[in-house]
Amino acid sequence: MFSFEIYNKESAQEWNDFINSSRNPSTFQLYEWGEYQQKSDGCEIIRVTIKKDNIVKLVAQLAIKKLPMLRSNIIGVLHGPCILAKNDEMEELLDYFIDGVKKVAKSKNVAFIRLNPNWQNNHFKKLKKTDFSTVQKRFSMLYYTTTMEIDLAK
Repeated sequence: MFSFEIYNKESAQEWNDFINSSRNPSTFQLYEWGEYQQKSDGCEIIRVTIKKDNIVKLVAQLAIKKLPMLRSNIIGVLHGPCILAKNDEMEELLDYFIDGVKKVAKSKNVAFIRLNPNWQNNHFKKLKKTDFSTVQKRFSMLYYTTTMEIDLAK
């Protein structure tokens, strides 16, 4: 059984160890990147983990940014989540992640979630079975490759 948890520890080293031992490590999920986003962009950072039998299987840094024109927020997950699980656990793991992020989104008045995973293409199939959809970008950004969004108004 998986559990979705907010990571409340202040241990940058432990968080970074999770990221670096994952199958898809990314600089944009490191503890220090979250601290930088807080200071430079004014984002609220929420770090989450998914555990199975008290073993961390997935970690993600959620950056919550205000959208003043919409009077709401956006959650961005840049190059995440980072996965420490096996392929046979992926489907259930992603279900827990999506459900958990949706709960965080509702509590933070979020208009939409921007998920930009750093995964192999076969894992995107799982997201396409959910409420997420691929977004075609008009302007390329340096670090965005594929972006997925979910409309929470549904």
